[in-house]
Amino acid sequence: MRPGMTARGWTISEAVAEFERAGMPVDEARFRIAVTRVARLRRIGETRQPPGSKGGRGQTLYEIGQLQRLHSALAPWLIARETEGALHGVLPVVLPHGEYSSSMPEPPERRRERYANDPEYHARMDAYHAAYAAKNRLRLNARKRAAYAANPEQKRAIQRAYRAANQAQVTEKQRIRDARRDRAKGRVQQMYAKHGITPGEWVEIRAAQNGRCYLCDAEVPAEPCRNAVVDHDHRCCGPKKSCSSCRRGIACRPCNSIIGLAGDDPERLHQIADRLHAVLVTQAQRLASRAASMVPLFELAADGPPPGDTRRPSPGVSP
Repeated sequence: MRPGMTARGWTISEAVAEFERAGMPVDEARFRIAVTRVARLRRIGETRQPPGSKGGRGQTLYEIGQLQRLHSALAPWLIARETEGALHGVLPVVLPHGEYSSSMPEPPERRRERYANDPEYHARMDAYHAAYAAKNRLRLNARKRAAYAANPEQKRAIQRAYRAANQAQVTEKQRIRDARRDRAKGRVQQMYAKHGITPGEWVEIRAAQNGRCYLCDAEVPAEPCRNAVVDHDHRCCGPKKSCSSCRRGIACRPCNSIIGLAGDDPERLHQIADRLHAVLVTQAQRLASRAASMVPLFELAADGPPPGDTRRPSPGVSP
C-alpha cells in the first residue's frame, strides 16, 4: 500500500493511480462518472485533511473491491470514453445486487421497453406523470408557450405532420373530448370571461327586456346559448369583450349579425329598410299580375293551349 493511503478504501484519484501502475490505465473523468453518477457506489468514509491545512471535508473513500470489480468490467468503456448510456447497460451484470445504489437511474431504452410491455409499470408511470403535470401545470404551460414563441413555424409543422400520420387517433381523441365537454358550463364560463356576466346577471338583464331581444322582440333563452348574444359597442372594449359602459343588451343572433354587418349605422339600416320596403311592394304587384295572367291547367286540358303556344301537350292530355 502506498504511503498516505488508508486500509479502509481508496479515493477515486488513488484508484486511478493504482490502475495505471498496474498497467491498466483508465480516464479519470470517465471513471469518476461511472463511480459517482452511474453506479453510485456507497461511500465508506472520507480522508482526513493534514493538520493546519485549509479547506473543508476530505476526499470520499470507496471500498477497494467494488472499485476493482467496476474497473475490471468497465475498462473497455472507460478507455473508449463511452457515454453514460453505454455504461448503464452493463452495470447490473457487473455488480451484484446491493453493491450499487437502488436509486441508480434506469437507461431510457429499458424504461421505454418496460412501459410498452409491463402494464403495471405503464399504469404507475401514467399516474406519476399526471400528478406531476397537475402539480406543475403553470410552469409547464409557460415552458410550452416559450418554446412555441421561439419557433412557431417548426412547432406548427410538427403538429401538422403528427395529425397527418395519426388521423384516426386524433379524431378519436377529439370525439372523446367533445363527449366529456360540458357545453352549458363552457358557455357560462365564456360569458363571464368575455362580458363579466354571471348566470344571475343574465337572468336580470333578460327580465328587464321582458325575456325578448331588445331589437326585434323575439324571445331569448333563459340561459346563455348560441342563439342569444350580448350586444355591445365595439369602440369601447373591442369585438370580443364588453363592460357595463358599452353593453347594450341581449339580442338574438340574427339581429346582432345584421347591425354588425351594417356597421352599427342606424341611417344605413333605415335606408336598407326603406328600399327593401319599396322593392317588396313592386315585387308583390309583379307577382300578382303574373298570377292573374296564368291559365289554370284544367282549362288547358279542355280548350287546348292558348294562341301562339307551341309547347307539346303532356302525355294523356288531348289537345
